[in-house]
Amino acid sequence: MKDFPRTATPMDALRTALSALAFYDPQAHDASHEANIAKAMRVTAQTATIVAAYEQIRRGRRPVDPEPDGSHAENFLRIALRRRARAAVCPGDGPRADSSRRPRAQTRRRLPPG
Repeated sequence: MKDFPRTATPMDALRTALSALAFYDPQAHDASHEANIAKAMRVTAQTATIVAAYEQIRRGRRPVDPEPDGSHAENFLRIALRRRARAAVCPGDGPRADSSRRPRAQTRRRLPPG
């Protein structure tokens, strides 16, 4: 991507990089359901990495590698912003210890109209 023309838009870069990944896909010619699921998961992860890395390239910086144990969002933010994402804990997020609690959608506050 570092050799892409400076006039290339981010969408042009993303489309071209994703197309080039097919050359390296070990399941490129496998159309089974299992292979398609695996390819979809890889492309989802690779898309975020491409977008974040290209942003760094556009800024004249060398992209950093994703962390193998990082989440999808953590790696995107780490590469795009060049810093570690801080963990955020939001009330109501995560697994429910008490299944008798109301669903999250019902516990949200509603803003007054207008």
